[in-house]
Amino acid sequence: MEVKVLVSNSDLCCAIEEQRLSGVLKIFDNLEEFSDTYIFPEEGLEALFTLLHRNRRNDECVELSRKLERGSIKGRQRIIYDSSQYQKERSEVDWLNQEESDSFEDILKERGYFNFGDYRLCYGCERPLRSIENGETLEKALILFGNSMAGEKEFAEYIKKVYQGLIFDSDLSGTLRRLEAGLAVRKKEILYHLYCIEKEIPEILGHTQMMDNQALGKAMSIPCSPERSRALVEAELTKTADNGEIVCEMHTKMRQIGKNHKPDRIYFCARVPDGIRLDGKKLEGAIYIYKITEHSGGKK
Repeated sequence: MEVKVLVSNSDLCCAIEEQRLSGVLKIFDNLEEFSDTYIFPEEGLEALFTLLHRNRRNDECVELSRKLERGSIKGRQRIIYDSSQYQKERSEVDWLNQEESDSFEDILKERGYFNFGDYRLCYGCERPLRSIENGETLEKALILFGNSMAGEKEFAEYIKKVYQGLIFDSDLSGTLRRLEAGLAVRKKEILYHLYCIEKEIPEILGHTQMMDNQALGKAMSIPCSPERSRALVEAELTKTADNGEIVCEMHTKMRQIGKNHKPDRIYFCARVPDGIRLDGKKLEGAIYIYKITEHSGGKK
């Protein structure tokens, strides 16, 4: 997957003057894991580089200047200065913006249209969801692109790159293969549930870390609760760490498809206990996604 980012020089100059450059740099940083291309028009480049030079004592301006002058950030990233290509791509993005839904939630709930296989974004567009200004708006776009990932392994590796506020189990693709409804049916729902977990759990726990799991689940905007069977929690929902255990009894419940099928679930730990390490890495305080799979206690 190659992500193309169209960058307006005038909007970038505004970001510098209004001291909003940290959001731009976050876009560059978060896209390092992907193959991506930044396309600038040639018009306005001189003004941009003049402004960067004028602010050469500003660390963020220095960092951006180095990225742009180098013409390539890493092996999988490149920068193109070409007005004709920019205008062509920009016209096509403007057309997509007219056709696609503005609602992130509606798209993932099958109520809105989005061309998931077109990986073009724009810094300086006026409408969501292809308009990116910072790491948060970029993440939403990348989440939507995740619906085009085909197999379990590809999907698992992709979401590990996108949801930077979550830690995923190493056997995630294996659990995805056991989804009752299958990955093709569940992808959008999984992407939305993970987004809700990442955004809502820290906010809820930020008010009180003494909240029990039942209350935490009720505070979520999606169906969420702890597993009731303690035997099942011990047997299937507890991850052995280097120096302890991570209990992943919390789960979001996906919609039921058919009367005889139990809803698929995302099993997770809302906050890894202090001092816990896994494969040598400190995980304390992290949200740990253990399984995205069928209802536990079902078929193996």
